[in-house]
Amino acid sequence: MMKIGIYGGTFNPIHNGHIKLAENAKRLYQLDKVIFLPSGNSYMKSNVLSGRQRYHMVCLALMGRDGLVASDLEIRREGATYSYETMEEFHDIYLNDELFFLLGEDSLRMIEWWKEPARLMGQCSLIVASRMMDASNYPVGGCKAAAAQNGHAANMQLPQYIRYLEEKYHTCIYCMEMQDATSSSRIRESVAEGQEIKGMVPDVVRDYIRKEHLYQ
Repeated sequence: MMKIGIYGGTFNPIHNGHIKLAENAKRLYQLDKVIFLPSGNSYMKSNVLSGRQRYHMVCLALMGRDGLVASDLEIRREGATYSYETMEEFHDIYLNDELFFLLGEDSLRMIEWWKEPARLMGQCSLIVASRMMDASNYPVGGCKAAAAQNGHAANMQLPQYIRYLEEKYHTCIYCMEMQDATSSSRIRESVAEGQEIKGMVPDVVRDYIRKEHLYQ
């Protein structure tokens, strides 16, 4: 049985932080491979490059990186794309393998607003990357009390929120530290302002952005 990470995202564009996160997850949780999955027509985001352009940049970025591969499964799908449908497809492909869904803390905080979160979390474990990984942040008291006090469970401190999701959706959520503060929005802004992005993205991605005059 293999352990496979599914790393979905807009990747607009892919950057070195994305790659470092996947490599760290692969190492820490002994994943056999991590599949980068550029989103198709997202119902939650707009004003992004075409799926084919983003997928091409992901392929360029992952060349020669052992155990990191790209999939165009979502960008081939017509209409809006939902993570739970994607995981169902991967579950059918990797029927006897263990699946892990990689995401950042910001996405985890929104997961109950996603389409069919129970169906998503029922098919895989989650690996969440956070910049604040202090186990001492567990609040005193139960999940229900914290949710009532804060207005919604997503306002809990991260360890408590993870425990809430695990109990509600019968899933397993693992944590790892996010070690790179690079963001795709910062890269887009830098390109638009004519600033250098070397070191933020792989050189082949930087060259592609320049060649195609993207984000200008």
